[in-house]
Amino acid sequence: MAESAALMVYSVSYCDFVFLFSGRNLHFLSSPPCCGLPFVMQKSTLKQLQQAKLSQQQLQFVKLLQLSGTALQTQVEQELVDNPLLEREEEKEEAPETAAAEYALTPTTAFASPARQRKDEGLADWQMRRPAPISAQERLQKQASFLPLSSEEHKIAAYLMGSLDDDGYLRLSPAAAVEDLAVTAYLETSVAQVQRVLKQLQTLDPPGIFAHDLQECLLLQLERQPNVGEPAVQLALQVVKRCFSALGRRNYAAIAKQLALPNSEALKPALACISQLDPRPGRQYTDNAPVPLLYPDFVVTRRNG
Repeated sequence: MAESAALMVYSVSYCDFVFLFSGRNLHFLSSPPCCGLPFVMQKSTLKQLQQAKLSQQQLQFVKLLQLSGTALQTQVEQELVDNPLLEREEEKEEAPETAAAEYALTPTTAFASPARQRKDEGLADWQMRRPAPISAQERLQKQASFLPLSSEEHKIAAYLMGSLDDDGYLRLSPAAAVEDLAVTAYLETSVAQVQRVLKQLQTLDPPGIFAHDLQECLLLQLERQPNVGEPAVQLALQVVKRCFSALGRRNYAAIAKQLALPNSEALKPALACISQLDPRPGRQYTDNAPVPLLYPDFVVTRRNG
């Protein structure tokens, strides 16, 4: 079938431009001589493009679908905090209407043993917690159980463990420990026996624990260094033993003079060793850390089955 064509003359200021319309195409045929334009054939084409655009709400849905259960709950809580107009809607549990509803998504373990399933079915408000962190007392008691101590010395060790402060220091003197044990535990002991037990406890981890002061704490850690025989560690031991007060004042010139070193630059390896020590070893066992909650993405339980 031949396409219909239309010829149109367009006049602007006594100048005629000739266009030819053929179907959907526009052809520029000629221009007047006054314009000085050559004969040009131009062609325009109409095309249909299909492009999918997501709304802002759809983009939000896509982002939420990529989140895990814990991340989704955190996001919801954050939105409730940021937007005061949002309200939390409590979910109401509905009774199953069909046999297929016997398997429901409820907060229990997905693939637990039958005994665990029976136990979890009795939970109204489920919360799964991680195992409680082991306290400092329990860690030390577990290590002390392997020490060559008598039953009486284990009682002394347990008392000394309970006397540690948060930094892992034993501020109690052996003489005061003897008196307290006689009053609180009705245990007759001696200063020598308490000191012997204390020496055993100072071999436990972390290094430096059960020290009476900072100087003893640093010495205990240096003595347990794997490279204790190296010159830098030996020099660090001498600095802490003989020049501890000058070390606290950072009077390196006085330390070098007391240890007969050529200059303070010779102290750099020893100071590097000391800077890597922990002045509060007991902080490694903090008992006040919050126990985080664990929420599964989904859980399956069987009801009436």
